[in-house]
Amino acid sequence: MPNSLRIRFVNYLAKRNIRKESGFTLVELIVVVVIIGILSAIAIPSFNNASDKAKQKEASTLLASYAKAAQAFYTENSEVADSVSDLNQYITVAACTSNDSQSCKTSQTTSITGLQWNSPTGMYVIQMAANATSTSFTATPKSGWNGYPVASVFCTSTGSTILNEGNSKGGAASVPTCP
Repeated sequence: MPNSLRIRFVNYLAKRNIRKESGFTLVELIVVVVIIGILSAIAIPSFNNASDKAKQKEASTLLASYAKAAQAFYTENSEVADSVSDLNQYITVAACTSNDSQSCKTSQTTSITGLQWNSPTGMYVIQMAANATSTSFTATPKSGWNGYPVASVFCTSTGSTILNEGNSKGGAASVPTCP
């Protein structure tokens, strides 16, 4: 009798192991898919926002250098920089001549006339404005891209430059006011 009991117990364990190793249940798979969906719904907008903020840094860098060039021009000439040629004495102002940001990799120019031009990547429209006490710059995202705006100003009253990175997508950043 002990041998037959032993054989039955071994058969029972063998059948039980086969059923245990059958794989994941449908409920377990659905739970995993739902968790992955929730995580991706949270992560993807954050990645897009980080990408747009990184593109904004291009405009911030450009406008900061333009404001510093306006500051250098004022320091040397005791008058406000009111044209791109004034800035070109201290930095090279490059622009994209194409309206398509994909074409901007090959169509750059450094001979800018006027007070409005495209950024070298073609993502922003940059405008320059001057009055008796300041030189200001704004970088507005081009239509078709809902990015973050940037504005900067050089103030003659304090001799300082101020940079304002916009936090809302689209539109123009508010130009900082001089104290």
